[in-house]
Amino acid sequence: MDNRAECAEDIDWLCKQTDGLSGKRNDAIHAPYKPIYDAEGKGEVRPFYYLGNPRAIALSDKDLMEQLVWFYLSFECLHRYAEEINTALLAKDLPWPERPQMPTLGQKGTQRP
Repeated sequence: MDNRAECAEDIDWLCKQTDGLSGKRNDAIHAPYKPIYDAEGKGEVRPFYYLGNPRAIALSDKDLMEQLVWFYLSFECLHRYAEEINTALLAKDLPWPERPQMPTLGQKGTQRP
């Protein structure tokens, strides 16, 4: 890509995508959690929202594992795109990478969709 304005647009898009995930990522990382066990001793970890923690409340109706997998896939996709941009900037003879399609919540696997 020879047009530096288009390069800047893609880098700006990358930054906005990353920033857009930060609030939900912070909820997942900084929310308090509590293990919950059933009568058979099987357990799971759930957000501890009973005391009104806003980060835990934001996750209270979510499938925690599904959320964490989605965060991982999203950040992995953005990281891969950032690496592709870096390579294209360093090696001017390589084509400029296309913007990736971001993962959707509930998607399985670790490959770019």
